[in-house]
Amino acid sequence: MVVLVDDDVAIAYGQMYVDSRAPADRDGDPWPFVGQRNGLCGAAEPGYLFLKTATHTGHVPLTVERHDEDPPLAAFWEDVVEVSFRPATAETWLLQWDMSRSWRLDLEQRDYRARYCAYGWDFAEGDDDEDSEEQYLLQFWPAPPAEDRLVRQESRGGEHLAARF
Repeated sequence: MVVLVDDDVAIAYGQMYVDSRAPADRDGDPWPFVGQRNGLCGAAEPGYLFLKTATHTGHVPLTVERHDEDPPLAAFWEDVVEVSFRPATAETWLLQWDMSRSWRLDLEQRDYRARYCAYGWDFAEGDDDEDSEEQYLLQFWPAPPAEDRLVRQESRGGEHLAARF
C-alpha cells in the first residue's frame, strides 16, 4: 500500500475532486452522478471523481491510498461507496473546491476500483467545526470496470448517499 495523500483539504459546497482530464475536456459543468446508484462519489464523467463531504465549508482530513489489490474494509467507516475510475491522462490530481491547492496522485492509466469511505457525517453537517470527527479515505486498486456500489450506509445523514439522478 502507498499513501498518496494524508492531509486536510479545504472544502466549499461539500466538494473536492479527483481530475485527470485534459484541459480541453474540462469545459462545461460535468454531470458526475448521472446513472449512478450513489450520491457520495460521482464517477460518471470519464477521468473525474466528484467527492461529497458533510462539511459545507471548512477543512476535512483525507487519506488517499493506492493498493495492489482490493484492501480489507475496516469496520470504522460508516458510509462506503465503490466506483470505477480510469485516469484520462498521465496526470491525476486531487483538487480542493477552489483549485487553490492540489496534490498529484501517482496513478497509472489503467482501470481502478475506487472506494470512498466516510466517518462522522452526522457530526459534521454544515460549516467547519473544530470538534467534528469527520474523516475520509479514498482507496484505489487495479480492477476491471463495474457498476458503482453502495457498500455501507450507517450514518443518519446517509440519505445523501442515495443518488436520485
